[in-house]
Amino acid sequence: MNNAKFVHEFLSELGGTAAVAKVCGITNSAVSQWRNKGKIPKAQENFLKTKFPKKYRESVERADTPEPTP
Repeated sequence: MNNAKFVHEFLSELGGTAAVAKVCGITNSAVSQWRNKGKIPKAQENFLKTKFPKKYRESVERADTPEPTP
């Protein structure tokens, strides 16, 4: 799976940086760092995966889909 693509897809699916920060009880800048690094810390990923299982699965599927070639 493309982690950077997954992180972008998942955070967008959940409503963006501010929405995810609010749900997790952390700062917007912390969530922005996840997007910049292309990685969600395991504890937060597990929390979000449990809270939003359908959106998690959909984001994984989209991240696994290869980009179309021109």
